[in-house]
Amino acid sequence: MNKLGHKEVSLLKLDAEGFEWEILPTILESLSQVLPNQILLEAHYCAHMHAKPSWWRREMRAGEIALVSTSLFDSGYRVVSVEVNVGCPSCMNFGLMRVHCLERCL
Repeated sequence: MNKLGHKEVSLLKLDAEGFEWEILPTILESLSQVLPNQILLEAHYCAHMHAKPSWWRREMRAGEIALVSTSLFDSGYRVVSVEVNVGCPSCMNFGLMRVHCLERCL
């Protein structure tokens, strides 16, 4: 961003095959001053057989999902779209947008 002179991130696409639950809190903490305006997220709640060993055969607990969801909400994100991922029976696709972007667009 610095090299190219960008001041904001318009869109972040996150497809981390189950590791999004670990990555999202890190993004929210480390980029707190320059959070993306929008996040497209494939959220897994149950691991696939082909997943990495540390995530394999693990289901997310409701509390774990709630903590990340609360962090996203507290950082100004709101869900603007939800789509069932027909190719992955244990994940959903979400579109999130920060409130200040929603207010600008409405």
